[in-house]
Amino acid sequence: MLNKAEIEEWVKYGDMDLESAKYLLNMKPIPYEVICYHCQQAVEKYIKAYIVSRDEELNKIHDLIELNKICKKHNKNFENIDTMCSELNNYAVIVRYPFHTLDLEEIDVKKALKYATEIREFITSQLSK
Repeated sequence: MLNKAEIEEWVKYGDMDLESAKYLLNMKPIPYEVICYHCQQAVEKYIKAYIVSRDEELNKIHDLIELNKICKKHNKNFENIDTMCSELNNYAVIVRYPFHTLDLEEIDVKKALKYATEIREFITSQLSK
């Protein structure tokens, strides 16, 4: 049974991550890793909102590529966000710990924010259908 409140809660928490990422742009120095992590987290929550909206059971996975595969079973248009999910996926774990292998710059942060925003717009448009 479709639980509208649960879907809205997933989107709300995704929005908190995305807004946090935008807010952190004001810090000096800019915490690139933290911002990229919040972008990945936002997208994970938006995707999970869609999965819940399709009455699918949520598995405790954080891999955006795997989560997006579940969405594509219901809607082939999710292929349009494959590349963005793939790029954001690296920010789930690697950037959260010291000595990570990603050298992030301002351009990476801008791209992560752009992708997270575009994915939010796409998924919320799909949720309203």
